[in-house]
Amino acid sequence: MSIFLKSEVKHQKDEKVKIELKLYSLADDIEKQARNHLRRVGSILPEFDLHDESHSEKVIQNIEELLGEEQVGKLSTYELFFLHISAFLHDCGMAPAEWEIKLLEMTEGTESFFVSESSIKHDLKAPLQLSKVISLINDNKSNLYKSFEEPSKWFFCPELEKDLIKELSELFNNYQIFRNGFNNQLKKAKSKEGFEFLNKAIRIDFIRCNHHLRIEKYVRNLSKKFEQTFEQPAWGKNFHMI
Repeated sequence: MSIFLKSEVKHQKDEKVKIELKLYSLADDIEKQARNHLRRVGSILPEFDLHDESHSEKVIQNIEELLGEEQVGKLSTYELFFLHISAFLHDCGMAPAEWEIKLLEMTEGTESFFVSESSIKHDLKAPLQLSKVISLINDNKSNLYKSFEEPSKWFFCPELEKDLIKELSELFNNYQIFRNGFNNQLKKAKSKEGFEFLNKAIRIDFIRCNHHLRIEKYVRNLSKKFEQTFEQPAWGKNFHMI
């Protein structure tokens, strides 16, 4: 092998090691943030079985047992990276952020019964147009998250406030559509207590049924973490397309 080829192979190995170290560092960061976020699941969905960090650890254990030690050893760094972080990320959508919960509460209620004082009492009505939802969010930002500085600290937050508002407006609209599927039950509510019981069940069902869509958005917002880790915008863009 020529000196040039030997040098090129060494360079490629060095680059591979650098990438592996950066992937390890990123995986460690994502795992820590996901563990912290998953602790919210119990308070948001207390009726469900454990979906905290211990559940993620069990998922990893199951993957290892299903594949076997030999097969795990054949996996590439990238495959190991995605398997590891997916175990910790897949249920993060089960615990919406506090401002997302407050937003859901804003549409819950009828003229007869409601829980939150901020409710626009929109049950049993056609969903608002997205443009009106965006205006509603802008008018109530101080109640939802005070200033963008607060949600911007959150690991899954979009980089720009306009993108956060867009995500929230879609969440709000989807929730209104979902609640309209329970119009018959909502019409039958005869007391505030009965409404509160039904309202809580509907919200929990919405969070459970849509958590796979929510985590997809959360994960796509992590593209900026890839850009920062690898100092290459292309990494973030490629991750965003996965």
